[in-house]
Amino acid sequence: MKKVLSTVLAATMIMGTASIAFAGTIQKKSGSTHGYSLTVSKDDDNSTFEDGAPFLVTYGPDNAGTDEDTAGNKAEIVIEPYADAVNNVYQRISDIKAHVNTRNVTASVKKNDGIEYKDVNDNNKQYNAPVLTLKGNAGVRNFEFEDYEVELDITIGDAKFDQTSKKLVKGVENEKDITVTVRHDEAAAYSRIQEFQEDTNYTNNKNNGVVYNFDEVIGEESRIRANDYVDVYFKGNYGTDYENMRLVDDDISEIVEFFGDVDVDCYDFVATPKFASNVKVVIDADESSVLYEYNKKTGDVTRVDAEYESNGWAFETKTLGTYIVAEEEYEEGNVSKDESSSSEDEKEPTDSDKQNPGTGANDMVGAAAAMAVVSLVAAGAISLKKASK
Repeated sequence: MKKVLSTVLAATMIMGTASIAFAGTIQKKSGSTHGYSLTVSKDDDNSTFEDGAPFLVTYGPDNAGTDEDTAGNKAEIVIEPYADAVNNVYQRISDIKAHVNTRNVTASVKKNDGIEYKDVNDNNKQYNAPVLTLKGNAGVRNFEFEDYEVELDITIGDAKFDQTSKKLVKGVENEKDITVTVRHDEAAAYSRIQEFQEDTNYTNNKNNGVVYNFDEVIGEESRIRANDYVDVYFKGNYGTDYENMRLVDDDISEIVEFFGDVDVDCYDFVATPKFASNVKVVIDADESSVLYEYNKKTGDVTRVDAEYESNGWAFETKTLGTYIVAEEEYEEGNVSKDESSSSEDEKEPTDSDKQNPGTGANDMVGAAAAMAVVSLVAAGAISLKKASK
């Protein structure tokens, strides 16, 4: 009885095992233009590839590594079909599509030749397997690393060879549709994280990151160099764990248009970091310049109450926004309102809009009335004296 039960149990375990898709491993490819590779076969339907997957950030180095300290913006993974060179058994991918299941990464895939193979019977012709490209796409306030997941829908079959020449030819045999998943736990964020400590100077860059952990009270002043022209100083309790301190100094089109012929420099803290205590900001600029703040939500441009210290404008704030250094004083205003009023002023008048400068009446209406008066006078219906009243 025990033997029968054991046999039934063993059969059940075998059947259960057959229905489970074990996770595959993503390999790091050293010395390759593509950073990673994984191998798929017709038997890998519903398999998940997670071990060895890259860490991805939106703002970081081009090439992604395998931990938080080496996270990067992009990773290329070669999708290699199963191959057994000893027994001359090769599989080939005839179609492949990528579907992203999370918002924090983007994915694209190039099929290429569908197989990784050098054909010694065809002048050593090299065939290339598909390549999956992953890029970080986390938002500016995605501070901590989160899971990401990408599905690949693959049509794969047995590679076909010309039996006479032994050369690889187009098409596959015994093809099958499979789906595999590339994912990683806590491996996608906006940037790498720097632990912020007192009496220390930091610099924003892709390698170190622009997200800072402020979980400690800063007793001695510390500084973040946001870029070559903007420094932010901290001292006190800032009441937040993480903040994104990235600053972009590209021209802002609506601001350039608003200020017209006045030269401006734009400094935009893209994540609008907020703190419980004031930080001190110093922006390098000429003393003859004027500092403004631009509210991207409302369109308002207002002058900042700043003092000139050493080589720049200094002020304190709890929220870092978008700052404009203008070469000369300019009238405050609203970008949207000024654009709409300007467009109304520049509107070309139509014939029906043209007014008689003497009476304010429409030119055509005035001309018609004058003709009517002339006709009545000629007919003797009215006198010129009466008509002129």
